[in-house]
Amino acid sequence: MAIFHPDSTRRVDHRGGDAVLDELAYLTSKVGSLERDIARRQRQAAGRTLVSATAAAGAALAAALGARMLTRSANVDLFSTRALIAIAVAAVVVGAGVAAFASRRAVRSLASYVLEASAQPAPRVSQRDNLVTALLASLVIFGLYLDGWRHINLADNRAGAFLTWWHVPLYIGATVTGLWITTRNQSIRDLLRGRFDIASVPAGYRLGVFGMGLLTAGAAGDAVWHTFYGIEQGIERTMSPFHIVLFTSAALILSSPLRAAWNDAGPVAPSFRRFFPALLSLTLATAAISFIVQFLLPFLYWTKPVPDIAALGAAGENTRIVAVATVLTANILLMAPLLFAMRRWRLPFGSATLLFTTQAVIESAMKEMERGWAVAAALLAGLAVDALIARLRVTPERVGAQRVVAGVAPLVLWLSYFGILWFGYGVGWERNIWLSAVLLAGLSGVLLNSLLTPGLPAVAGADVHLRDAENDDAAMEERLAA
Repeated sequence: MAIFHPDSTRRVDHRGGDAVLDELAYLTSKVGSLERDIARRQRQAAGRTLVSATAAAGAALAAALGARMLTRSANVDLFSTRALIAIAVAAVVVGAGVAAFASRRAVRSLASYVLEASAQPAPRVSQRDNLVTALLASLVIFGLYLDGWRHINLADNRAGAFLTWWHVPLYIGATVTGLWITTRNQSIRDLLRGRFDIASVPAGYRLGVFGMGLLTAGAAGDAVWHTFYGIEQGIERTMSPFHIVLFTSAALILSSPLRAAWNDAGPVAPSFRRFFPALLSLTLATAAISFIVQFLLPFLYWTKPVPDIAALGAAGENTRIVAVATVLTANILLMAPLLFAMRRWRLPFGSATLLFTTQAVIESAMKEMERGWAVAAALLAGLAVDALIARLRVTPERVGAQRVVAGVAPLVLWLSYFGILWFGYGVGWERNIWLSAVLLAGLSGVLLNSLLTPGLPAVAGADVHLRDAENDDAAMEERLAA
């Protein structure tokens, strides 16, 4: 009789009863191997269950201790409403952690999908879509600065309630902009079924989609933060941790058209009309970041000027330090986006004027244009930069011309600013302080440009220069070998 073993291609021919015994021995060994494998897997499953239970217990203990410390630091009774909310939040965090650990395989699969989809070439977005995105994003900045005006002028610089009618424009702007960004190249039917194709998100918009998720998490965290710590006042109003998360996520959303235009194979020297969506996106993102440090903006002073700084003693020295920090901070906030855009484009006339003047107007408007004529300094600096770009033909390749713009723009801006303060409002700084502040601003512009400008221009044809450089290096090595 002929017997075929599953793990062998060899045909064994046996005679008599020995063949049956051999077959039984083979099957017995297989069954034993399967039993040992099942036992090993059961031990592994038990070990994973033990680890999960230990991790859950540790997380529960850490959450309980954290809630207790939080209630103590906030002077909250353990059995009060805040404490109950803290316990509920801790329970949710523990549950989410346990669920994430239990579904780690699904999380790995999701992460693999996200990475694979992100690695695929992203589709391009039209100029019309970029313009619509930028215009909708303008509602976010309008609502943000309107709320800032309310805090300063109507709420005694206090944060106020989390849910108020003054927040409605901000919420509407964020919702409409988020819906517009997340539905680009998506099927509405698939979205209603809970299916979202990351690979279909346009180039430059993927960080905006991430910003929407970050915005949602930041809003929830801010609500809990206000529940425990109440209403912030003064500098804490903008420096709250979750407020910084919200402003950062807003900057990611607002800069989506800018990133899309950067990745687009468009001209290096676009017209103002073609460049307007990217320019508006750049301006809005700058406004969102500037809002965080509004207490260091020269067009928006929270405090009144003092008649004699020297008479204040040590407090006067602190006033000088804050004043210089104000100039340098605002200088970076204005020059960084300008120099960043110059890496990619030859900016059309009017770009710097729109960027500088818009920032100055919305910042000054939060204090009801108390020093409105100072906006003229931003206007003059913007016109001077636009004239220099046109005269010097500043392009991504002309690094020297960029250095000139980076050094001259701060000089024009701050000399005009201090002149308007003195002749228009009678506010004068000490000679050494304002002269040094102007010079430091000019130097910081040049240094910032040195950091932002790469060895090769960030334009569409940069890869050609790289390949030429590689060919030159290869030819040089061949000549040296010969």
